[in-house]
Formats: sequence, C-alpha cells, structure tokens
Amino acid sequence: MDDVRRQTILDELRHATRASHDRLEQRLDLLAQPADRDHFIAVLRGFLGFHRGFEPSLSHHGEFAGWLAERSQIAALRADLTALGVDDAAIDDAPVCRAAAELTEDRARTWGALYVIEGSTLGGQVITRHLAGTPWLPAGGLRTFHPYGSQTGHMWNEFRARLVAATTSLDPLDVTGGAVSTFSLLAEWLPTRSMNAQHRT
Repeated sequence: MDDVRRQTILDELRHATRASHDRLEQRLDLLAQPADRDHFIAVLRGFLGFHRGFEPSLSHHGEFAGWLAERSQIAALRADLTALGVDDAAIDDAPVCRAAAELTEDRARTWGALYVIEGSTLGGQVITRHLAGTPWLPAGGLRTFHPYGSQTGHMWNEFRARLVAATTSLDPLDVTGGAVSTFSLLAEWLPTRSMNAQHRT
C-alpha cells in the first residue's frame, strides 16, 4: 500500500474533522464529573436512533455488508440501555435519525461517515476509563464504548487500511465532507448534558 496515500487521506480526515469533533465532544460533555446516568441513557438512545437510520441504508451497498456483520452497534446499544434499566418499549420508541441515511448516498461520503463511527471506539476507551467505579455502571461497563474490547487497536488499524485502499480513486474532499457531515449531524441529533439537566428541572 502506498504510504504517502495512507498518510495523506488520514491526515486530511483528521485535519478536516478536528473542529467538528471538538464541538461534538464539548456538547456531549461525557467526561464531566460526576458521570450522569440519565445523560448517558439519553445519549445512548440518541446513538441508537442514529444507527437505526444509518445501518439499514448502509446494508443496501454490498461493499459494506462485511462492515455491518462485524461492526454493527445496534445490539450493543440495546444491551447497554437494558442494563441501565430502560425497558424494551422505551428502547423501541427511540426516535430514528432519518437524516443518517443521507450519509450513505455515495461511496466517498459513506467512507467518511465510517471513519467517524469507527474512530469513536478510540474515544470510547477514554470514556470507559472515566466511568470506572461509577456506582450506576452495569457490570462489565457499557459495551457501546468498548465494542471490540482488547481488539480495539487492531480493529481500528484494519479499518484504516480498508479505508485507504477503498478511497484511492475517490475525491478526498468528498470523503472528508462525509466525515464532517457525520460529526455535524451527531452534534445536532444527540442531546447535550445541559438539555438533559433542563428536562429534570
């Protein structure tokens, strides 16, 4: 594989998404102390709604069938919500993010979206460490934030290699545009910590 190509597209993605990535982190504020159970439940329901909009549209592209088989997050999100005491009816009623389907309209944007989703597993390790010892944390933690366990690094490196190989003939601006759009949609769709606090007052 061309090391220059690998460096270029990954650097472009990192640079293009830095601001939108930081904005999403600030809005979610998942590392705030103390860790707020209700906020995490709301965020997990939001992620579930996003993936319910995103993953079915992704399945229409044969190229990404393998990704879904290995890396779908819907089961982990449902399991985490159940472990946090959310009943099946409330889980099933989680609103679906219809706009997430638009992220898969072409190959380049889809790879950009997947870069965001797979990259979240690295940040999830930080969140997992942050939650350690939290009284309300289910046994085994929240799977959503560490879906691959000890294989997180391997899975990320494997994904990066697949992304680089698959996007060689694609316009890098389309790939990075898909990634930025994904961060922007998540920032609009997911509840902020302040929103959840207001709902409880």
